[in-house]
Amino acid sequence: MKDRIPLKEGLRAKGKKVKSKDKETIRLGYEEIELDYVEQIVDKSQTNAIAEIIRYMEKYIDERKSLKEILKAVFKDINEKGLEIVSPFYGKHPGNLALPRIQEVAAAINRLRSFKVK
Repeated sequence: MKDRIPLKEGLRAKGKKVKSKDKETIRLGYEEIELDYVEQIVDKSQTNAIAEIIRYMEKYIDERKSLKEILKAVFKDINEKGLEIVSPFYGKHPGNLALPRIQEVAAAINRLRSFKVK
């Protein structure tokens, strides 16, 4: 199976409002990501973290790295610097965040209609 390499325009979060509405919905600008069938998400704080991880991972998209490599790099940052690294309030109180698994983040990205790969 061929690796999926994200395109920058498919995951633009910069300048867009990124937030979770509830445990099952993330809003990225005007687009909603429905997570109804991602059963492993048990709390809204995980959805908050997924939303912030999507915003944070944009810095790794260079149209050469695969989605898997990008997610591994993001989770390496989280393991080394803490979950607050993905927060827009880094260094201050990170907000209501709980660490999701890498699979839940990938599931959210797969449900993003604007997500494009080459």
